[in-house]
Amino acid sequence: MTFGAPLPWLLVALLSGCEASNGAADSVLASDPESCFETLPSAELGTGEGAFVPVANGDQVPVIHGSQGGNHILGSVRVHHMSPIVLVHYSLTNKDAEVVSDQSYRILLVDEGDCAASAVGLYGYLGFLGGGTGSEDAAVLLLWTNVQMKIDVTDTEGRFVSAEATIVPTPGEPPDEPPVVDTGEDTGDTAATP
Repeated sequence: MTFGAPLPWLLVALLSGCEASNGAADSVLASDPESCFETLPSAELGTGEGAFVPVANGDQVPVIHGSQGGNHILGSVRVHHMSPIVLVHYSLTNKDAEVVSDQSYRILLVDEGDCAASAVGLYGYLGFLGGGTGSEDAAVLLLWTNVQMKIDVTDTEGRFVSAEATIVPTPGEPPDEPPVVDTGEDTGDTAATP
């Protein structure tokens, strides 16, 4: 059995569909990579299911009852001046300093421009506690108490940032977008309200 000349042609045909890449687009955000890494990285803590919703100390964050019977608290993070592939460590600690949720994620961040990127809708699983009948007992114990929400982020270049806040878990659904704050200013909208 002789293969002869067809093998080099096959190799050329297979390689012709490949594009050369210098790796720049794969290793940094779409923002200018040089200027993005001239500044120290930082992180903002948040929640949200479809969009980043900032979280600060004392904010209420919903405990969500999932479709498989468990409960969770959604965490989100927005980072600045980091490469897009990161390791995220997300934890929740109760008022007695017991870690009640501890997850790690390897994520490709969503580029937001201006050297910023985010990961939205990270699950802080609360598990199935309370005698195996579901996680409602565990979630109830967290409701209306102070819980420490913390997210640590390490990028592929070794840069590290951390963000944390004391939140108050409440029953409810996740916010899809940041809340609208009524500043009392007239916006010029003349539409009647019910």
